[in-house]
Amino acid sequence: MRLLCIFVLLSNAVCAQTNLLTGDSIGCFGMSGAPAANLTTVDVEGMPFSKAMRVVTGPVSPTANAWDIRPRCFSTAAAKKGDTVLAAFWMRAVAGPGGYGATTFTVEQNASPYGKPASSAMAAQADWKRVEVPFNMTMDFGAGSAATGYNISFWVTFPNQTIEIGGFSFVDYGQNVAFSSLNMTTWPYDGHAPDAPWRAAADARIEKIRKGDVSVIVHDDAGRPVPGAAVHLAMTRHAFGFGTAVAGPQMMDQGPDGVQYRQALGRYFNKVVFENALKWPQWESTGGRAQADAIFSWLKTSNIDQVRGHNVIWPGKSYLPADVNTMLSANPVNSAALRARIDKHITDVLAYTKGRATEWDIINEPVVNTDLQKVLGDAEMARWFQLARQADPNLKLYINDYNILEAGGYDLQHQNRYAAIIQQILNDGGEIQGIGLQSHFTSNLTPPTRVLDVIDRFAAFGKDLEVTEYDVTVDDPRLQADYTNDFLTVCFSHPAMKSFLVWGFWEGAHWRPSAAMIRKDWSGTPSLDVWNNLIYRKWWTDVAGTADADGTFRARGFLGDYEVAVTIDGKTAKYPLTLTGDKPNYLRVGARQPVVIYPGGIVHAASYASGSVAPGEAIAIFGTGFGPGDTRVLFDGIPAQVLYSVAGQAAAIVPSSVSGLTNIQVEYQGDASAPVAVAAVSQNPGVYCLRGGAGQAATIDPATPRGGYLTFYVTGEGLPPTNPIVTIGGIISDCQFNWSGLVFPGALQVNACVPDGVIAGAAVPLLATFNGVPTQSGVTVSIR
Repeated sequence: MRLLCIFVLLSNAVCAQTNLLTGDSIGCFGMSGAPAANLTTVDVEGMPFSKAMRVVTGPVSPTANAWDIRPRCFSTAAAKKGDTVLAAFWMRAVAGPGGYGATTFTVEQNASPYGKPASSAMAAQADWKRVEVPFNMTMDFGAGSAATGYNISFWVTFPNQTIEIGGFSFVDYGQNVAFSSLNMTTWPYDGHAPDAPWRAAADARIEKIRKGDVSVIVHDDAGRPVPGAAVHLAMTRHAFGFGTAVAGPQMMDQGPDGVQYRQALGRYFNKVVFENALKWPQWESTGGRAQADAIFSWLKTSNIDQVRGHNVIWPGKSYLPADVNTMLSANPVNSAALRARIDKHITDVLAYTKGRATEWDIINEPVVNTDLQKVLGDAEMARWFQLARQADPNLKLYINDYNILEAGGYDLQHQNRYAAIIQQILNDGGEIQGIGLQSHFTSNLTPPTRVLDVIDRFAAFGKDLEVTEYDVTVDDPRLQADYTNDFLTVCFSHPAMKSFLVWGFWEGAHWRPSAAMIRKDWSGTPSLDVWNNLIYRKWWTDVAGTADADGTFRARGFLGDYEVAVTIDGKTAKYPLTLTGDKPNYLRVGARQPVVIYPGGIVHAASYASGSVAPGEAIAIFGTGFGPGDTRVLFDGIPAQVLYSVAGQAAAIVPSSVSGLTNIQVEYQGDASAPVAVAAVSQNPGVYCLRGGAGQAATIDPATPRGGYLTFYVTGEGLPPTNPIVTIGGIISDCQFNWSGLVFPGALQVNACVPDGVIAGAAVPLLATFNGVPTQSGVTVSIR
């Protein structure tokens, strides 16, 4: 039915709508892939509709196709390519894993190749949830179930769920109508609002994980501080990978567009991934090899040192060389010959990129591309990773797939299968070091909070994560920019994420031209403005100031490379600096005193004995060249907890991991002493005394009465703390309520009752024994 509406022209309102459903919006659906009884109609109260369809699924195989179970409707009207259509409905979960129910709304061509103008995943919990799916028809369609027609369906191949769907409408608004004019209530995505709570949380994470502290220490040639020296920290490159796919033809093009392409590549990105030149069929062709040569040649002259290969094995027939497909078509397949052909390719292509590529997609899209695995077995995937490691020991090895972060974040079949494949490869001995998340978005934009949930799931593998192929294809440049801003921000805020790569940047060399950040005429889109604003303004550090009284300028900046300019008496010198997040960052200008630990200068903090340390013990270190602040104590290179540091003295807690011989160093403002080897023993107890070493113990009461409880402190007793045998005045304290426990690192509190037979005095001997190891001699307490 055609509905006409009249609005003022300037209102940009939609003035014609066509209902594309020719039958009942609930009754037209029939069950496919499950018993008819799994689809019923139920009454609904309190909603703008009175009926809903209820869909039940039982157990589902982990390898089931997403479309195996689906209610479908063929009662559809004809539509034209370019028509803007809005599907809208309500859904809720009656039952489902974790309280969720999921579906994928799909519009699909009735005949091969089964084109899908819309395929949008979503999930809901017990409350009714409004869902709106705007899209453009990608081809002309006839009506109904004819071969030229199309159907609408809800893919529900999710295990053990019951969902309800009601209030379904399916309306054609005419040719190429802006989605923003459709008066939707849930579009474009949850969290789009400027004040959405996730934004402040993401910024806080970015501040914590993507920045580090840096101190520029300015001394003169005599080692004296230079207060007031001018310091300027100018960032030159991010540590995080902000990259793009590179197109071989444009890298070889010597015309104006080729020149502009390479200039833009160097201006906006610090990482590249080969788009097509290294894919198996292309790389073995003359053209592909020439493109790869050209890209590597240009990279030698660039400031880009993060290089990603894509891809070694794409195990679907469509992506394999012709002779490999011939092998797969043989009956029977010669598995040994096929395996040898694959092995040679892995060895050859990784030998070609060795020393030039820093990471590779070893396997691409194994969830749906399984032709090689079906012949050679799933365990072959782990062997491909093993061969890759042999071919290049320094290469970071990735797996890569799509529809993990896309599709609203609820393509659960794809996510589950990808996670299962990763786990299987790891179980079979494959060395996966990174997990690629492609991120090709259409109108079903995943909310930022859901993006975080899915990232968390895959971060649980303990591997690096990377957005490998980002683009967003919606017919609204402002929305493209908004989602790029939000998706890039939430990804950058997660500690497991190491890089973010767009899948091309120029409209003239982009697989989805409307998604490019730079137009064909080299003008920038709003998405390019977002890219520059985030990466080179908001997340970029350029700070200046002067050194304080101790000659130090302190700042906090984004991790990456810097040029630091230091000006003293009008003369400026420049220094390189790489700011990292795993340790303090220092740049030292001028002379300075070396850091030295005195011979015998590592002692027990309580007994003052030297020669050995125990886990959990507090130690004191004496030397020269270090002082307050900016001091670290290292055990075998690992920082320990520092209790205090003053000029020539520091105290630290021995880590619980030490054993055998441990090498101890003091590091001050980035300079470390020579290591001193000290024996690590399980227990090395000593009582804290008022004047150190021996004499009167540090106790709660200056004088403890007989029959009362004596409280004193010990370190070096070992981990975990053990209840000691306490002897006071030669008599063992054996009261029922004696107690010992850590009160802060390096200090064990001991409460022991004073036996009635102890002779009172100002210097009564005290001894505590831990598993047969006694504290130092000469310790006394006052008993009254």
